[in-house]
Amino acid sequence: FSGFAAAARGTALEGEQTRRVFTGVAEAAAVMGRAGVWTVGLDAGAERSLFGLEIFTEPTAIFTGAEGKGLSRLVARRMDLVVSIPANPDFSSLNAAAAAAVACFELRRARRTSPV
Repeated sequence: FSGFAAAARGTALEGEQTRRVFTGVAEAAAVMGRAGVWTVGLDAGAERSLFGLEIFTEPTAIFTGAEGKGLSRLVARRMDLVVSIPANPDFSSLNAAAAAAVACFELRRARRTSPV
Protein backbone atom coordinates (compact mmCIF):
# COMPACT_ATOMS: atom_id res chain seq x y z
CA PHE A 1 0.00 0.00 0.00
CA SER A 2 1.44 3.36 -0.96
CA GLY A 3 0.33 6.81 0.10
CA PHE A 4 -2.02 6.02 2.94
CA ALA A 5 -2.31 3.32 5.54
CA ALA A 6 -5.28 3.64 7.84
CA ALA A 7 -6.37 2.02 11.05
CA ALA A 8 -10.01 2.99 11.33
CA ARG A 9 -10.47 1.32 14.70
CA GLY A 10 -7.71 3.39 16.24
CA THR A 11 -8.86 6.44 14.28
CA ALA A 12 -5.39 7.18 13.01
CA LEU A 13 -4.24 7.90 9.49
CA GLU A 14 -0.63 7.92 8.44
CA GLY A 15 0.60 8.96 5.03
CA GLU A 16 3.99 9.69 3.61
CA GLN A 17 3.60 13.40 4.35
CA THR A 18 0.71 13.36 6.81
CA ARG A 19 0.21 12.22 10.37
CA ARG A 20 -3.03 12.95 12.09
CA VAL A 21 -5.21 11.48 14.82
CA PHE A 22 -8.93 11.86 14.29
CA THR A 23 -11.72 12.33 16.79
CA GLY A 24 -13.62 9.42 15.27
CA VAL A 25 -13.99 6.97 12.43
CA ALA A 26 -16.53 9.17 10.61
CA GLU A 27 -14.06 12.06 10.53
CA ALA A 28 -11.31 9.76 9.22
CA ALA A 29 -13.65 8.61 6.43
CA ALA A 30 -14.53 12.17 5.47
CA VAL A 31 -10.88 13.24 5.32
CA MET A 32 -9.94 10.19 3.23
CA GLY A 33 -12.79 10.92 0.85
CA ARG A 34 -11.60 14.50 0.38
CA ALA A 35 -8.09 13.14 -0.28
CA GLY A 36 -9.40 11.05 -3.19
CA VAL A 37 -9.49 7.72 -1.36
CA TRP A 38 -12.58 5.56 -1.97
CA THR A 39 -14.25 4.60 1.31
CA VAL A 40 -15.90 1.19 1.49
CA GLY A 41 -17.87 0.04 4.51
CA LEU A 42 -18.55 -3.61 5.28
CA ASP A 43 -22.09 -4.38 6.46
CA ALA A 44 -23.75 -7.80 6.50
CA GLY A 45 -27.07 -6.23 5.46
CA ALA A 46 -25.79 -4.41 2.38
CA GLU A 47 -27.18 -5.50 -0.98
CA ARG A 48 -24.05 -4.89 -3.04
CA SER A 49 -21.29 -7.51 -2.95
CA LEU A 50 -17.69 -6.86 -1.97
CA PHE A 51 -16.49 -9.01 -4.85
CA GLY A 52 -15.74 -7.53 -8.26
CA LEU A 53 -15.62 -3.86 -7.22
CA GLU A 54 -13.83 -1.91 -9.95
CA ILE A 55 -12.78 0.80 -7.50
CA PHE A 56 -10.39 -1.63 -5.78
CA THR A 57 -7.78 -0.76 -8.41
CA GLU A 58 -7.77 2.81 -7.00
CA PRO A 59 -6.81 4.08 -3.52
CA THR A 60 -9.34 2.51 -1.17
CA ALA A 61 -9.97 2.45 2.58
CA ILE A 62 -12.03 -0.38 4.06
CA PHE A 63 -14.09 0.18 7.21
CA THR A 64 -15.62 -2.44 9.48
CA GLY A 65 -18.12 -1.83 12.22
CA ALA A 66 -18.14 -2.87 15.84
CA GLU A 67 -18.68 -6.53 16.66
CA GLY A 68 -22.41 -7.22 16.70
CA LYS A 69 -23.45 -3.65 15.90
CA GLY A 70 -21.83 -3.13 12.50
CA LEU A 71 -21.19 0.30 11.00
CA SER A 72 -22.79 3.23 12.76
CA ARG A 73 -25.28 5.24 10.70
CA LEU A 74 -22.93 8.23 10.66
CA VAL A 75 -19.99 6.18 9.38
CA ALA A 76 -22.18 4.39 6.81
CA ARG A 77 -23.35 7.77 5.44
CA ARG A 78 -19.72 8.83 4.94
CA MET A 79 -18.90 5.76 2.83
CA ASP A 80 -18.75 5.88 -0.96
CA LEU A 81 -20.01 2.29 -0.94
CA VAL A 82 -21.42 -0.06 1.67
CA VAL A 83 -21.01 -3.70 0.69
CA SER A 84 -21.50 -7.15 2.14
CA ILE A 85 -19.56 -10.38 1.94
CA PRO A 86 -21.89 -13.01 0.45
CA ALA A 87 -22.05 -15.93 2.85
CA ASN A 88 -24.05 -18.91 3.89
CA PRO A 89 -27.47 -17.66 5.13
CA ASP A 90 -27.13 -19.92 8.19
CA PHE A 91 -24.49 -17.50 9.51
CA SER A 92 -25.51 -13.94 10.34
CA SER A 93 -22.11 -12.40 9.64
CA LEU A 94 -18.36 -12.71 10.04
CA ASN A 95 -16.60 -11.06 12.95
CA ALA A 96 -14.88 -7.75 12.15
CA ALA A 97 -11.38 -9.23 11.89
CA ALA A 98 -12.47 -12.03 9.55
CA ALA A 99 -14.47 -9.60 7.39
CA ALA A 100 -11.50 -7.23 7.16
CA ALA A 101 -9.22 -10.12 6.17
CA VAL A 102 -11.60 -11.19 3.38
CA ALA A 103 -11.90 -7.58 2.17
CA CYS A 104 -8.11 -7.10 2.16
CA PHE A 105 -7.70 -10.34 0.23
CA GLU A 106 -10.25 -9.20 -2.38
CA LEU A 107 -8.58 -5.79 -2.61
CA ARG A 108 -5.22 -7.43 -3.26
CA ARG A 109 -6.71 -9.93 -5.73
CA ALA A 110 -8.34 -7.09 -7.70
CA ARG A 111 -5.07 -5.20 -7.88
CA ARG A 112 -3.09 -8.23 -9.02
CA THR A 113 -5.53 -9.02 -11.84
CA SER A 114 -6.01 -5.41 -12.95
CA PRO A 115 -4.59 -4.51 -16.36
CA VAL A 116 -3.48 -1.12 -14.93
